[in-house]
Amino acid sequence: MLTECARVVRVAEGACWVEAAGAASCSACASGKGCGGGTIARLFGERRVPLRVRVPAGVAPAVADLVEIGMPASGVAGASLLAYLPLLAGLVVGAVTGSSFGGDGAAIAGAAGGLLLALSALRVLDAPARRLVGEPTVVRVVPPPP
Repeated sequence: MLTECARVVRVAEGACWVEAAGAASCSACASGKGCGGGTIARLFGERRVPLRVRVPAGVAPAVADLVEIGMPASGVAGASLLAYLPLLAGLVVGAVTGSSFGGDGAAIAGAAGGLLLALSALRVLDAPARRLVGEPTVVRVVPPPP
């Protein structure tokens, strides 16, 4: 199971919304040896979007609590495939289709159209995909340091 600590920003029945520290606080990204997420965060500013996380029975987080959230590694791999594969396929299929109608301009327009179509499909398929690969879950409330 892959885990990450995050701060609770909102609580509702059966779920809570959390914000993780982000890539800029990752030591590998800060040293320039990571995946590049820290560089992107520095260039474009780090926007934090709260993530909805399921809360199991017996765990009771409150706003401002630090919680450990977890997701099975297979779920993370599956979510990555479901997120990136349709986008890549839409881009390639759109470019090939566009190039069959004309030159480079048509290929670029087709690639953009295919990418937008894939993004739309991902929005529609979000709920079924979450059921298929699973959702992140609060594992435990992290006690405050002494």
